[in-house]
Amino acid sequence: MVKSFLKYGKIKFAIQKSGKDYFEFKNESIAEKYIDISSESPITKFVKGSFDYANSLSDEPFGKRNLLYFTVGYHKDYFDLLMCCLRSIQANTKNPNFDILIIHDGLDESQIESCFDLNIKFHFIAEAFDGVEASVNKLKIFDFKEINQYNKVLFLDADVIVDCDLSKVFDLNLQANKIYSYIHDCCKYAVHNTKYHTIQKYSKQEIDIFEQRKIRPFNAGQFMFLNSQSMRVHFENVNHLFKIWKDSYFFEQSFLNFYFNLNLASDTFLFDSLFYIYYIGNERMENQELQKNKIVHYAGSPCDGSTKLQFVEENFESYL
Repeated sequence: MVKSFLKYGKIKFAIQKSGKDYFEFKNESIAEKYIDISSESPITKFVKGSFDYANSLSDEPFGKRNLLYFTVGYHKDYFDLLMCCLRSIQANTKNPNFDILIIHDGLDESQIESCFDLNIKFHFIAEAFDGVEASVNKLKIFDFKEINQYNKVLFLDADVIVDCDLSKVFDLNLQANKIYSYIHDCCKYAVHNTKYHTIQKYSKQEIDIFEQRKIRPFNAGQFMFLNSQSMRVHFENVNHLFKIWKDSYFFEQSFLNFYFNLNLASDTFLFDSLFYIYYIGNERMENQELQKNKIVHYAGSPCDGSTKLQFVEENFESYL
């Protein structure tokens, strides 16, 4: 019998034929000590490795206060949507246990301050080139110089109506190094493999693990986390991934999903009693009923502010 070997440096490894044109190691456990024989892609290895490094840092939460933040830019309609959201917060949250931060590229700050009895802060950034860049700015939260004063951090898109007491969200118990978000109930685990929720295809085995661990794809129009040094580095990793990625993607949502879901570090169930996503316009879902008295994210075609303003006029006119 002819034995086959693969020489790697000064070491020879026994291999055997496993198909017409394929060979495999006879003893993978020994080979793995010397050679990386995993089938994981370089981007998967980067995401897992960078996640593990971030997790090795301190996850002790910063600060004692809570922060709600928004990013607004690109189109005036989104300023109008933000104003509707702020009106809904002021109307329904009588004793806010949070500050508000607006990341923007040129709003009239005094106009906003004069309209609300809320503790609102601002962080100015360079003007967004398009709607994608305006949306991705939500990943720049750690550029805010006062960020270390805050413990729990919640992001909301401008196309949200807070039709309940928002303080309840900050009373939720969060775990370190995990992102909390939401998705509609009928979302299937196979949706992980759409461009809206990943930057590369998952294997069947990975999808099965997601289902076993109840890791669902999530909508990035709302998310929350405990603020810490480790979470700062997680966001730096996602920002770096966005910068180096040259293939297709769907806003920052693809990167946040891939980074946190691949590492089994997301939760879409904690928000169940408080949040609701209602799809409008071309994204309308059949038989979906609007649920009020919740934090309602009326999601639709990205960058289509006029359709979203029309939805507010028809369903939440008091906040216009």
